[in-house]
Amino acid sequence: MSSVTVGERVLVHLSGFLRHADAYECPVEMTQDGIAAALALSRAHVALELKRLKTSGRVQERMAHVAHARSRRKVYELTPAGQEVARRMREHARARTVQLNEPQGVRQVLGSDAIEALRRSGLRESEAVQQVLASDVIELPRPDAPKVPVPSRPFFGRTDERQRLQAWLAAETPSVAVLIGVAGIGKTALITRLLADEPRPTFMRRVYAHDDAHGLLSSFADFLARQGRRRLKSVITRPAYDPTEAVAVMRGDLSGCVVAIDDLHASPAADALLRALFEVPGTTKILVATRTQPTFYERSDLVAKRVLEVPLEGLDEGASAELLRARGAPIEADAIQHVIAATHGHPLALELFAASGLDAGAVETERYVLETVLDGLDDSSEELLRTFAVLRRPARSPEALGATLSQLRRLVRRALLHHRDDGYLIHDLVKEFFLRRIGDAARRDAHARAAAYWQFRADGLEETYHRIEAGDLDTARIRLVEIGPGLAESARAGDLEAALLRVPRSPRLDGILVETEVFLGKFAEARAALERIGASGGQLERLRARIQLGRIENRLGAYKEARVVLE
Repeated sequence: MSSVTVGERVLVHLSGFLRHADAYECPVEMTQDGIAAALALSRAHVALELKRLKTSGRVQERMAHVAHARSRRKVYELTPAGQEVARRMREHARARTVQLNEPQGVRQVLGSDAIEALRRSGLRESEAVQQVLASDVIELPRPDAPKVPVPSRPFFGRTDERQRLQAWLAAETPSVAVLIGVAGIGKTALITRLLADEPRPTFMRRVYAHDDAHGLLSSFADFLARQGRRRLKSVITRPAYDPTEAVAVMRGDLSGCVVAIDDLHASPAADALLRALFEVPGTTKILVATRTQPTFYERSDLVAKRVLEVPLEGLDEGASAELLRARGAPIEADAIQHVIAATHGHPLALELFAASGLDAGAVETERYVLETVLDGLDDSSEELLRTFAVLRRPARSPEALGATLSQLRRLVRRALLHHRDDGYLIHDLVKEFFLRRIGDAARRDAHARAAAYWQFRADGLEETYHRIEAGDLDTARIRLVEIGPGLAESARAGDLEAALLRVPRSPRLDGILVETEVFLGKFAEARAALERIGASGGQLERLRARIQLGRIENRLGAYKEARVVLE
């Protein structure tokens, strides 16, 4: 292991920002917080080291505007003496010999070769130098495993749409494309087919109603970390991080990637996040699938061709007939046209019809096709589908819901369930069909079964959500007391907050709520919860509440107010 001091690491880090000397606006990486995040050190440690470097004349401090910050902050720059030390450290890094661990194996190389390899993988030069100085073995970020074609049924039609989207992917502008279509029309299948051979790093995520900004940022951070770009993960793991800073970092690190967001209509948080990305166009290609018109852009953006909209209708007659024949639908050849006319080429309606084996002459409208979904199903299968309809996440172990293997095969064969990598999921169109027809009592029963399933899967937060929906608030409160402390500062903090706000309050739950809201940066809401604790809690709880209030004021820079609260 190379013996490099913390001070030398700081100097090398700051040497990557020499062009910002005397600049009006500086990047956050030149602040104490930014240096600490980049070097994975505590802020207190960095503050002490910067003080030593200032005393020795290697670093100077000034006030400057910081990108996406609300006020001026202290930034740190190298003096000529500091630049000389950083130059010597870079030369030392380039001259030393290290082991480079590549996907092809391990080989001994000069530091200069390792630095270039790390730069090609997406790191800045200063970040690459840091790695070479810090270790004798350099791990190159592992690329995603090669995309193996997923065994699936053939893809039908959509020639025009695919050509438009392939041309969009190849062009520099616009950066955003949006697929708009009703449930089951084939948006997800088209995106999957389109991106199967995409050479650029590709991130595809289906979003849900319960997703919040922090959970979405965490997903992006995990993806970027796999590409060797770890800045976003460093930012969002700090308590009460600045969301504006996180979005700015994400926008920069997604450069050269392809992002696909599925079911945008279900998640207002995802729409808001895309609005922030859309405000500053970059080289990231963003592909969105939704049932409704998104709100993150205006009609004027379409006129100016800053967004490409691709509406999806039903399949044409040729593709519809090909799909029915491929599924082996028991339909007479002369009746196929009647089926296509009745379904308007809707892929899922065609799937359901082909699976049902109904007489095509009796099918007059798509509505009638949907009304035949339950035809021939036994009571246990209907009950199972009702439970699937209330699930927010795919179920990996449906046998815990009482499903048998033959039952699952039958429901998948009838296109009522889909088997994906992350589990079984009811199709959106079928889900809506059940949710519109389920009564209150049956809905509560379905949520109770779902809660038992997630208890079996040891996912306490999903279990709690379904217990709340089932009306079992007492058990939900008990589970939140058990699981809350471990989730208050996690990627699911938003889900935890939503659950805590739906159950009867207690000082213990209010304490967990405060920790969660402070982590999410919701200081006003945290103060309100602390005031409730101060009014109803015991002596120890009131003392903890005052300490938390002092910490909030301290984080906001209100040091006098913090001192008053803590005295």
